[in-house]
Amino acid sequence: MIKPKKTSVTNKTVLEWLPPIPTNAKETLLARFADKRRIFARFESELANRLANHSDMAKVWRVLGDTPDAANALYVDVRNAFEATHKEVQRPLSKEEKKGFERVNKAINSLQDAIEKSSLPKNFRSEGYLLTCPKRLDRPDINLGLGWHDTSNLSAGFGYSIDLLGLLEIYSDLLQQHMTGLPPRAVTRRSGDPLTAAFVRHLVFQLAHSRGKEHHGLVAYVATAVLNLDASEPLDKVGVQAILKDRPPAFSQPKGKKESP
Repeated sequence: MIKPKKTSVTNKTVLEWLPPIPTNAKETLLARFADKRRIFARFESELANRLANHSDMAKVWRVLGDTPDAANALYVDVRNAFEATHKEVQRPLSKEEKKGFERVNKAINSLQDAIEKSSLPKNFRSEGYLLTCPKRLDRPDINLGLGWHDTSNLSAGFGYSIDLLGLLEIYSDLLQQHMTGLPPRAVTRRSGDPLTAAFVRHLVFQLAHSRGKEHHGLVAYVATAVLNLDASEPLDKVGVQAILKDRPPAFSQPKGKKESP
């Protein structure tokens, strides 16, 4: 009978390979800060660090619970709010954004009209173009013919045909989809401090839908920590409620919910 060979590796040495299990909110967030395998964006690491180390966060954990589950749940809400805020502040002003889309739409319509009224040939394609596929995908290259319009009746023996007029119709639809799919703005004016206002409204929106309560006081502490607000002028519950006073309808409190004063 062959006996298994004894090994000097004990359970203790194996467990030493593993990071310690967080037991409270701060340790949980610091683990996120240190674990580079899960931190894909630099801002996520800094976000976890600020939530873990800011003195105001102790007040948050007294309400939500000083546990890993509480820290992870809040982190998700804060990260979603921060991402939405970052995307929003990168967008141009509402009027400028709308004018930009109108210019693109006008240019598409103008080029479509010009092609249709021109003497450019129909049922014609210029051959000899090769659409190559990245080697990592291991797919064959495709012969491609380019035309101005109405290439659908051409023989498919050569390969694929694309006409500019058809592409413009596709891009016109894509533009409309993009415009209608844009998320609502939390801040419609850039006066005052739009970054703080946008983050507060996005975070309140996240908390209202994930927890059923807006937590104005806690939002003040979290915003102060995340945005690194001046300690001499920290955001408080009254300041949060002032920011929420004229928020857009999309960020209004869900029906049937009322924040306590």
